Amino acid sequence: MKTSKAVKRNHIFSIVLITSTFLLGVDRLLDRAAWAVPFNPPSGGAPKGRGGASRGDAVCSPDPETFIQRFTALAPSDSNYGLTVSQRPTLFAYIPPTSAQKAFFTIKEENGRVHHQMMLSIASKGGILRINLPQSAPPLKLGQRYQWGIALLCKGKLRPDSPFVSSWVQRVELPTSLTGKISPSASMEQVALYGANGIWYDMLATLAELKQQQPNNSGLQSRWSELLSSVGLGAIAQETPDL
Repeated sequence: MKTSKAVKRNHIFSIVLITSTFLLGVDRLLDRAAWAVPFNPPSGGAPKGRGGASRGDAVCSPDPETFIQRFTALAPSDSNYGLTVSQRPTLFAYIPPTSAQKAFFTIKEENGRVHHQMMLSIASKGGILRINLPQSAPPLKLGQRYQWGIALLCKGKLRPDSPFVSSWVQRVELPTSLTGKISPSASMEQVALYGANGIWYDMLATLAELKQQQPNNSGLQSRWSELLSSVGLGAIAQETPDL
């Protein structure tokens, strides 16, 4: 009788263990699905013949070739262009290790007229630089495309051949489908909503804000890396924003 009871207990334990393992696996799958942040690129892009990144020859780095390959604006690589619903969007660029201490930022209207410009401090160790447009900068106009870029000041000077990278941004109206769904507090739901509607810069900025709030959250780092890799920025996908 004791042997029969022991077998029964073991059988019940096995069922509980298998069920628990199965449910844990389902929870992980559901959790991963909830964390998914696919980006749906919008139609259009940078003006033909005027988009893309360009780099100068005066590279202030001990490894010029690698520097030139990795110095980039954080925008989908196939279009070099992204949307925003913000009047003063947050922009990002990856700068490899460099001896430069300053960078010159400029944002221009499509006709070439300067919209705003300013100096930025950069870290010698390199990394993803977060560029916040100040309140003193004029708001971006709805429907208008702007080219923004940064040039490094090698040896403290801005030269015609200074390392330079640029991208494009366009401000659009917040889609009516998102009205009432976007709150001041960053969340993964907002990241997903921006991504589904092709709003690149706000999606990236919101995810970066979450990473700042939860620096030890490995899940957020995975989502960040996956997002960058999905738009052709896999070479810098493991880099973390300098906030």
